[in-house]
Amino acid sequence: MKVYPRDPNHRLSIEIIRILCELRRFDTLSSFPSSSVGVIVANGSPDNIVIALLCSVLNHGFIVDLLFPNYKHISVFDYIQHYISLGYRSLLVVIDQEDYSLKDLAGLINKKLTSNPIDLSERVAVVSLRYGGRDAGVIIVVNGINEQPTSKHTIEDHLVQLAKDLGVSISGENNSKNAWGKISREQQLTVFRAILNKGNLKYFDQHVKALKLLRGIMRVLIGGEYYF
Repeated sequence: MKVYPRDPNHRLSIEIIRILCELRRFDTLSSFPSSSVGVIVANGSPDNIVIALLCSVLNHGFIVDLLFPNYKHISVFDYIQHYISLGYRSLLVVIDQEDYSLKDLAGLINKKLTSNPIDLSERVAVVSLRYGGRDAGVIIVVNGINEQPTSKHTIEDHLVQLAKDLGVSISGENNSKNAWGKISREQQLTVFRAILNKGNLKYFDQHVKALKLLRGIMRVLIGGEYYF
């Protein structure tokens, strides 16, 4: 699918454009917004890059807007109505687990979003919302790998695991984010390039599932036909 960074002057948009150009995935960038399908990146970088690269690999036949709110982590759920009011009918929120349990994180999001219980035990949940007469499907995907030994579960869990399997030497400290930050930019670029190999989508299981659900919600809401 193609991505449209909604604010092209945002530092996270500039970073995405730079990485996609370095990896020669120019065709991943759309010249036009979707205005109905959006991915909200609640924790910044490198989440933005990972999502853009996964979108580049998955051929869903539509455009998604990449949205970078000023409010971070669970605070983003206080403003979901804002995006629905802008016309977004299908939203994916990408959020780090941090040091919360998945159960506690689900409880916090539940209080902000809906009265229906949210189950994040598989790191992906779907919530149906109605605001201002508009219906929207909101998908939540939580970054992190249970088996990754780290004090906080973040998108770096996935990147570090992939880097290790590519033979990159990783610091043994108990923090994925710090470990990722200590490898060279060239090694990071090698990992980003590896994401474009469909065989490596297994390192991002919940994100791939969430992006497929995003497609499914759009088929229901607008009756479109999209294919992988």
